[in-house]
Amino acid sequence: MWIARTTIVAGFLILTGCAGLSGCGPGPQPETLFAQGEELRRAYRKTASHRAIEAYGGALAAWERAGRPGEAARAAERIGATHEQLGSLDAALRAYQRALALAQESDDALLESEVRSALGFAQAMGGDSERALEDALSQCEAALTLARQSAGTSQEAKALNCHGEVEYHRGNLELALAFYQQAETLWNRTGDAAGQAETQLSQGYVYSDLSEFELARGRYADALALWISLPDTRGQALTLVADARLRQRHGEYQEALNRYHEALALLEPMGDSIWEASGLTGVADVYLQMGEVDGALRHWERALRLFEEAGVKNGAVDVLLAVGDTYLVAGDDARALERFERALTYSDELANRRLQAYALRRIGVVYVRRRLPGQARQFLERSLAAQADVADRRLEGETRADMGEVEALLGEPDRAVTWFQDALGLFRSAGDRLGEARVLFGLAQASIARGDLGGARRYVARSLEIAEALRTEVQRTDLRASYLASVHRYYELHVEVLMRLHDANPRAGMAAAAFEAAERARARSLLDSLTQAGVDLRAGVDPELLRREAGARQAFEEWSARQGQVDGRGREAEMAEAFRDLEERYNQIQAELRSRSPRYAALTQPRPSSLAAVQKQLLADDTVLLEYALGDRRSYMWVVSRTGYASYELPPRREIELLALKVYERLTARLHASGDLRERRRRLQQADDEYWTDAQRLSDILLGPGIDAMRGKRILVVADGALQHLPFAALPLPGSGAVRMPMITEHEIVSLPSASVLAALRNETRDRVPAAGAVAVLADPVFEGDDPRLRRARERSTAPAQVRRGPISTASASARQAGPVRESPLKIPRLAATRQEADAILAAAGDATFKAVDFAASRATAMSGRLAGYRILHFATHGILDDNDPGLGGIVLSMFDESGEPQDGLLRLHDIYGLSLPAELVVLSACNTALGKAVKGEGLVGMVRGFMYAGAKRVVASHWKVDDEATGELMARFYAEMFERNQPPAAALRQAQLAVRQQGRWQAPFYWAAFALQGEWK
Repeated sequence: MWIARTTIVAGFLILTGCAGLSGCGPGPQPETLFAQGEELRRAYRKTASHRAIEAYGGALAAWERAGRPGEAARAAERIGATHEQLGSLDAALRAYQRALALAQESDDALLESEVRSALGFAQAMGGDSERALEDALSQCEAALTLARQSAGTSQEAKALNCHGEVEYHRGNLELALAFYQQAETLWNRTGDAAGQAETQLSQGYVYSDLSEFELARGRYADALALWISLPDTRGQALTLVADARLRQRHGEYQEALNRYHEALALLEPMGDSIWEASGLTGVADVYLQMGEVDGALRHWERALRLFEEAGVKNGAVDVLLAVGDTYLVAGDDARALERFERALTYSDELANRRLQAYALRRIGVVYVRRRLPGQARQFLERSLAAQADVADRRLEGETRADMGEVEALLGEPDRAVTWFQDALGLFRSAGDRLGEARVLFGLAQASIARGDLGGARRYVARSLEIAEALRTEVQRTDLRASYLASVHRYYELHVEVLMRLHDANPRAGMAAAAFEAAERARARSLLDSLTQAGVDLRAGVDPELLRREAGARQAFEEWSARQGQVDGRGREAEMAEAFRDLEERYNQIQAELRSRSPRYAALTQPRPSSLAAVQKQLLADDTVLLEYALGDRRSYMWVVSRTGYASYELPPRREIELLALKVYERLTARLHASGDLRERRRRLQQADDEYWTDAQRLSDILLGPGIDAMRGKRILVVADGALQHLPFAALPLPGSGAVRMPMITEHEIVSLPSASVLAALRNETRDRVPAAGAVAVLADPVFEGDDPRLRRARERSTAPAQVRRGPISTASASARQAGPVRESPLKIPRLAATRQEADAILAAAGDATFKAVDFAASRATAMSGRLAGYRILHFATHGILDDNDPGLGGIVLSMFDESGEPQDGLLRLHDIYGLSLPAELVVLSACNTALGKAVKGEGLVGMVRGFMYAGAKRVVASHWKVDDEATGELMARFYAEMFERNQPPAAALRQAQLAVRQQGRWQAPFYWAAFALQGEWK
């Protein structure tokens, strides 16, 4: 992609106004001022660079007054070079022009040659038009003539490099390479390490654009070694960005991210907005390829601001194209098209064929998404025509793959195959593995249309091999999850192909293979995380990386302190954005730690369980597994017992999910009912009636086909899509009609992210010795500054009205409550009933318990390590939910200490992931704790996953905002079943729910069905 070089080289050129070429502060000792300028410029810090410009300006003015134009020209040239490293194009060009006039006045041919090369190089990299490139070429040619006439080897090398830069921006890559290689020969002769590094870097750019990855990699490695030896941190940063883009194109995503962030750490203090923008575009592009849309957009928008502020139109075009791509991934084709059309307008103004080809292709893709093949073909053909002047195999491969999709839309699978095969060859020659996977997926779909299911199976299997290989390149679990979501359609197609083969030959074992394919698509990043959870990844890691990790943790604490010092009004978005930046920094350091850890490298990547392994190792005679896979055209269910299995075809995803969402709305109607008492009762009765009607339909679809195999059995449910929001225990028994008997009356029901996750949990906890302590409870924290417990007299208020443990569910509220507050406009009500809940639990448990209430129910207590000594951990408090950004949510604990001082009271998701809690059971007696960000294929990313990673075998969590009193009763009965009747947690939860349901006022499923057990059922 053109951005791979142009946004990189833009860092040399964009300049803002000069601090003054003839009056930047004249000094009496110009030699001293010039030397100061040299030292300051090489510090590569923004403030130092501005001081360098002042020092050079003083030397320039003094030398001009003294009538010494040669020295003055050198000072002006250095002013231009310093403005370049500040990303100020206009000022740099003005400085170079002044330096050229002074050099000509000095009659120093070699000095004039050097200045012309610097000017031409800058003009070439900022060349927004052919006219600008012609002007740059004239400077390079004049520089070369002067250098050769005066036998200036160094100056000749600079002029040749200048020529190479012009040809590179014209798209003449082979000619550019020839000039760079000639320059390299001369630099080697003179032993100029900086010149050698620069030409190595430039050659790397060319080889990268020619898809010669190994040659490019070698040049970048050589350049980086030279920059480090000088030392030259700017050169290091530029080379790291270039190398990161190369690794990104080759699918080495984690190493690419590592290098981008290493480069940005060097660039940000320099004040070079253009190179910083280039690094940001790289990070954004990786995020986009990983399917992390929000993170990509944040980085693109920051980069776009920097490019537009600097007036870099070509860089802005690249970012517009990338932002459009991101909106396409997000499903917003209208915004995507607007960005692409703006990019095409700019490209036409620049007469840049490469940019035109990219913009035309993107517009064509929008029309493919809109299923308008005629309009798509028009733009794609125009793009291919523009590509005749552009040597870019990857772009051509993408466009030909798009044409394959056009033919598929037109019902021409044979023509589609031809286009896809052409694209496949181009992607393979360019080493683009992600593109290759995409084309193989297209070939699989075309094969289905041709009736060739065997071919479809081979193609989709190969696409998944590549996709999974790329998955392992990323160590950040959030990006790994989003990447798997972005390629989830490959898994869905694989399941569909196998089930179609099963329909054609039911005895061939394809239904079992389809089950295994469905398992392969589920909760893979969680499965990976569980494998590494018990491994000390820090052993043998660079101490500097560990220092950075500690610094990132401290930054979270400092953020919380800042949050506690403001009232938060109008600053929610600002504070949330600051938190996201910290979270990204922390996640990146964690990913680097994994990628550098010798112990992580030695880990074997977990494999999803086979059907036979599930039957033999996971299931008991009294247990059956239901696994669902929702698809666009058709969905499937597998019913697996210890001795057999069956598969069933279900309606498409849309039909099932619309009904499931309707059932959820009816189920939780009490959260939204309004009006006077009579009207509220009427609405709730109507909602209850509609619930049983809609839920019966859903149950007959989801459970009816396999009901005979389920009778009298415990049911393990691996849900998919919107089904993850539903408690299956509350669904009616299939065919029960008007009786209104929920599944829980006959079945114990457990939820699982996947069968493979259960296998991993058992494997990781097999040899673990249970903790000595029985139960640790954190309950009834202090949330507000007017809490009576904060008064000196410790006055007790009367019993408060019943409240629900409601999550603060908006992003702004999450940001508001994520840190301590003194006077919050968003009141957090006390949950007094949780104190009685805690007492009932501890009374049932007997000895070896720990009770933390009031101020002791704090984040500090949770983080102290003390909870690791107990088998059961119970949190009875409020929960904060942010569906879009789980990191902003968490468990709300005491927000004041005993002296009345505010403190950080939120146990956040990253805190939970960092804990070591080898618990047999974690109970989250709060609202919506079973929910989280829905990630396709991964499930709900939230607190349940966090506690499983931290070591919990099983987690009890809620699907909605629960009633405080009913929950207290449920929990008391739950613990009584476990400790007094020695019931395992899953059975105990069922008995508790049945008991609460028997009480008339809590008969509706809303009161008893919110909590579900996830994880180990034994």
